[in-house]
Amino acid sequence: MNSHAIERQVTVGNVRKRHVLPAASFVRLMNRFRCDVRVAYNGKDADGRNVLELLALAPPDGSKVLIKVQGPDAAEAMLEIDRLIYSIPYL
Repeated sequence: MNSHAIERQVTVGNVRKRHVLPAASFVRLMNRFRCDVRVAYNGKDADGRNVLELLALAPPDGSKVLIKVQGPDAAEAMLEIDRLIYSIPYL
């Protein structure tokens, strides 16, 4: 696996309305890529391909999470993450 890593800090929006939808959409998207995906909040991190781990992070509205992708298609994955984030108004 390529060691190139890309990180992006993202502010969590109003996910309480449909808390499973953003996590499930994120997981479905990340399963298309070969890179490792980690999401971190408050000293904990989760596998970006595991909806239960993502939900367990439970970041409150307005908090920042760190998304880190690493591997051969990390740049493509981060581009798609950006598209997902801007297409879902409550992320």
